[in-house]
Amino acid sequence: MPVDGGHLWADDTGGAGPALVLLHPGWGDSSIWRPVLERLPPDYRVIRYDTRGFGKSPAPAAPFSQLDDLIAVLDHRGADRVPRHCLQS
Repeated sequence: MPVDGGHLWADDTGGAGPALVLLHPGWGDSSIWRPVLERLPPDYRVIRYDTRGFGKSPAPAAPFSQLDDLIAVLDHRGADRVPRHCLQS
């Protein structure tokens, strides 16, 4: 998906519940969440993405903000409300 100054790979399970955002640590990528995804109820809506330079997202070509990228992912996926505890890494 396009973001300001680059692109990000993102996945959305599309469940009917509130969005649960899974952020990977700085040294990994979103694939670390696969075991968690398998254990969640199917109605959960889980959004995960690879930050710039990790996993399937290309390296940054210009300065960027992690927060702006998160907001762009949520906007792109139409997730207008995410419980605050879901934003913790």
